[in-house]
Amino acid sequence: MKNFCIIFAIFCVVFMVSCGGNNNPKTNEDGNNSETSSEDDDSYAEIEPTDPKEIRVSECTGLPEHAQWNTVSEIRQRWDGRSWQPPKKGSYNETPSTSECRFKCVADYHWDGSVCIVDCDPDSLPTLPECSESSGTPCEDSSTGLIWSKEKYAKTWSDAVSYCNNLWKEGGVCGGWHLPTIGELRTLIIRCEGSMPGGSCALPYDGGCSSNDCCCEETGGGFFSKLGDSGSFWSQNDCGYDPDCDSHCGRSWGVDFFNAGVLCLNKYYDSGDKITHGARCVNIRRTDILYCYASTMCKDPSSGLTWSAKASESYSWQDGS
Repeated sequence: MKNFCIIFAIFCVVFMVSCGGNNNPKTNEDGNNSETSSEDDDSYAEIEPTDPKEIRVSECTGLPEHAQWNTVSEIRQRWDGRSWQPPKKGSYNETPSTSECRFKCVADYHWDGSVCIVDCDPDSLPTLPECSESSGTPCEDSSTGLIWSKEKYAKTWSDAVSYCNNLWKEGGVCGGWHLPTIGELRTLIIRCEGSMPGGSCALPYDGGCSSNDCCCEETGGGFFSKLGDSGSFWSQNDCGYDPDCDSHCGRSWGVDFFNAGVLCLNKYYDSGDKITHGARCVNIRRTDILYCYASTMCKDPSSGLTWSAKASESYSWQDGS
């Protein structure tokens, strides 16, 4: 009987060990509870994915000149299945954001829809010095009503046109800048009556300095320039096609202040490289005096009549009626 009890006890122990199992929840290789549902963890839904294919940090791009980021220069982007959102290319927006690439213009500049431009009132004209060799620029020529910018040297003709057209503010004078017409440029000539406006140098002509009507004896040193210039300067006006030119053609009227010459300047060398000359931008701010050297409308105060700068066509009496 005693032996039976011992055998029975051993059997019970073996049975309990084999059937009791492990009551602990199953764990994965990392020791975490693999049976716990994400729904049991309230913080699970708040945890963002860390898969680099779903989330990334990107530098903002497309910051214009004279602008700054508003407020961050990098953002977190999420892949929505088709593209990364929000876009990393910046957009103008005055409202600060830490999640989107936004920019705003720096102080003293404002957004005009495409670029940041300096704050300036085009209708407000500051007091400017009278143009002279020592006046500095911008300056105003009271005899013509024209305002002149500082000189820019070594400009190709196309660069000179672009520079002046894109010049927004020069010494407080905003908007309206352009490369001068040959008529406007000639108003800067002094001490050479044939080349000065109203002189005997009539355009068009051969474009050289073979006629004393269109130049004076060389002196240099800014003697013939109201602003002290001594080199050649572009105008915006083409001076016709050169029949001897096979390629890289193009010429523009200009003034060589070395001899007050009114010249037809080539835009290209024979090699095709572009030729450079000086450039001054001009602005028109007064309509109460005669400035009919301009490319736009002008007013004659003696008669009160307003004239177009030039006729665009030649008409017979019948055609013009």
